[in-house]
Amino acid sequence: MNASVFAEPALWSFGFAVFGFAAFAVQLTLGWQGGARARWLLAAVVLSAGWVGAALAFLIWGQSQLWWISHWLDLARTAAWAVFLLLLLPATEDGASKSSVFRWGLLSLVVLLISAVLRPSVPPGDLLLQAESVHTGYAVMVGLAILILVLLEQVWRNAPEARRWALKPLCMGLSAASIYSLFMYAEASLFGELSPELWRAYAATQALVIPFIAIAAARNKQWTLNIHMSRQVIFHSTALLASGLYLLLASAIGYYIRFFGGTWGGTLQAALLFCALLFLGMLFASGTLRSKLRVFVNKNFFSYRYDYREQWLRFTRLLSSREATANLNEMSIRALADLVESTGGTLFLQHETVYRQASRWNMPAVAETETSDSALPGFLARVGWIINLEEFREQPERYEGLVLPDWLQRLENAWLVLPLKNSDELTGFVVLATPRVKVDINWEVLDLLKTTASQTASYLSHVSAAEALMEARKFDAFNRMSAFVVHDLKNLVAQLNLMIKNAERHRDNPEFQRDMMDTVQHVVSRMNHLLLQLRSGATPIENAKSV
Repeated sequence: MNASVFAEPALWSFGFAVFGFAAFAVQLTLGWQGGARARWLLAAVVLSAGWVGAALAFLIWGQSQLWWISHWLDLARTAAWAVFLLLLLPATEDGASKSSVFRWGLLSLVVLLISAVLRPSVPPGDLLLQAESVHTGYAVMVGLAILILVLLEQVWRNAPEARRWALKPLCMGLSAASIYSLFMYAEASLFGELSPELWRAYAATQALVIPFIAIAAARNKQWTLNIHMSRQVIFHSTALLASGLYLLLASAIGYYIRFFGGTWGGTLQAALLFCALLFLGMLFASGTLRSKLRVFVNKNFFSYRYDYREQWLRFTRLLSSREATANLNEMSIRALADLVESTGGTLFLQHETVYRQASRWNMPAVAETETSDSALPGFLARVGWIINLEEFREQPERYEGLVLPDWLQRLENAWLVLPLKNSDELTGFVVLATPRVKVDINWEVLDLLKTTASQTASYLSHVSAAEALMEARKFDAFNRMSAFVVHDLKNLVAQLNLMIKNAERHRDNPEFQRDMMDTVQHVVSRMNHLLLQLRSGATPIENAKSV
């Protein structure tokens, strides 16, 4: 093959597939913990990496032996996927053996593999002469694709309702890959040769289902594979995929306008692409869209809604930031609101026996206060529940004994009331506003909010205690300073009193007059030093000396 082959799309397709399958095989190997299902899943991925690697080598060097190697590896990987799906089938009621589907599926796989060995396929195009038996070989590949689809249907049909959520990504990914194989080999069986265009994209289509298989492996821990999927990677990948589809649609519309728009075609196409990019930038800047995408990813790709490690690190960073140091109360509201995509909130803290608004974020000011023995603080202190105001309006019997104050019923967009309890003491509560997108308040959300609210209460209590300690130290320093000032003033007053008493008898004595002037000058100097010390807060300026 000449050097121009490196510019062909097939090189990029198979190169992308080699990288994808090799990386996924490494991840599966690191997370493998034993078991037949994990073994066959790993074998299918490794054989897929070997298949695309051999096909890539065939594209580069053009040797027929490399084509046969890639063909055998393609058969082997298909067989590994079939065995893996057979192992996913449920056992019979007695648990002694698999169902009849397992036996028939295994028999069909063996027959098709033998037929594929006897009637192999040939490369696309004119790289090798076409054989008379290629129709049969391609038909056998069609049969293998159909077998995979049948096994997927049986796995889905026989899976319990609770397990289908975990198997959904696997069934979707392998079904899409098998349908593409079925279409490609059915056309080849009909026309007697592989379509070069379909074959070039074959590897890329098989590699694009890797994320679906990875998600299924992460959901099914019983496969004995410890696979971790990064929520940030899934989030950004989903956003990138959606942006790509949006731009492809805009490009297709622009091409249609250019082709059929006559003299206005080019102008309208440029204006359309500009508007599409401007709208895409506006979407990326939308907090509501990001919230909806985050909720969609957490609902459909993960068994738990939150990445607790990431949430806790973000929560801690937010409370310990420089901005939090300047306004801790407001940052506490924002830290709690970000967990449920809330757009605002208000914080009430306890001052002696009264709870009053200490801070607010995107919510109106509240002048009313709540006493410790009123209905709302009493309910929060007694049960420690998070109050869902929407649920309270629909089902008030769930919150027995709760009476909402008038100011809370009038508060615009009020949604959740979170108690801030520290050591069974209600230090305050937070009222959160309605979120950007609808959030289902289930047990997971409630547990996260309770934990973070308790952490916030502890943090606020510690800061309040530190401030109280600082005030006490200031008073202590003031008391010490006052004692020193009083002592100096008493000495100065004593000197002046003595001078006044002696002035009645010695006012005409020149030496007494000189001594009186020195004393007054000394008192003035001491007073100036005393005022300087009060302004600077320094230690006494007099040094100890022998007298």
